[in-house]
Amino acid sequence: RLTTPVSEGSRGGVLLSPPMGRESRLARRALRSLAISLATEGYVSLRFDHYGSGDSVGSVEDADLIEALHEGIDRGVTFLRSLGIVNVSAVGMRMGASIIGAAAQKYDLRLSSLAMWDPCESGRTYVRELEALGALRREESTVQVGQSTKMLEYPLSDRAVGNLKELDLREVMAKSVAARVLVVVRSDRAVSKRFRAQWISQEVEWATTDDQGPMLEAELSDSVLPTPTISRVAEWLTAPASLLAPYVRPPDQTCDAVMEVGASQVLVRESVVELGFRNMFGIV
Repeated sequence: RLTTPVSEGSRGGVLLSPPMGRESRLARRALRSLAISLATEGYVSLRFDHYGSGDSVGSVEDADLIEALHEGIDRGVTFLRSLGIVNVSAVGMRMGASIIGAAAQKYDLRLSSLAMWDPCESGRTYVRELEALGALRREESTVQVGQSTKMLEYPLSDRAVGNLKELDLREVMAKSVAARVLVVVRSDRAVSKRFRAQWISQEVEWATTDDQGPMLEAELSDSVLPTPTISRVAEWLTAPASLLAPYVRPPDQTCDAVMEVGASQVLVRESVVELGFRNMFGIV
């Protein structure tokens, strides 16, 4: 979904790369709130479903999963630039950050800024976290191929686990991803020395959050919107001064008025788009 300012001008574009599996469902409201917040500051943002997730085609079992995930990021950035937006940034939450980092090694994304929100250091650590959470919940799902991975209602087969383990932010250079980077990590979890060493440079700023557990480690009905972190990420993304510039709205799009509930009420526009030949689902 594309979320745009009501005005005809834009200060930049932001690609919102969501988590995968159960976390994508729990993070949906947070990313939508971030998109609305960015729209009120004059930014166009694109939310989409990764290949093999949500309303997009494919499966995490597919042999070309990693290639398709990389391609999805490139397609999303290309789509924003096709609207005439020059400065394009990105936000990646959990595995969404890992996918952006990997995609930047294959494609010249030329991102102005990248916010990595509670990033998974690697696909391997992500799977371990899912197994630990599944063990705590004492729920196990079986799959047809190999042994099951405990991850609540989203089982991963051995093939899917093998695909995801190819992603590793500990092998990505910050300079190759974006001109400036924000890494937001959980205050209640340790960061490995290898990951921290790889992402400490002049271009990288670090921050902590207490909001991830209440949002991602709860049932959907009990998930808490991480308002402080949303504000922190939005403020960081919009900090560089940018002038309003005209952009081209996608043809034949349906615009929906969205009202932000709070101290101020601002109208923005959202529309559904399809990305690439794989017809991935996106909201801009």
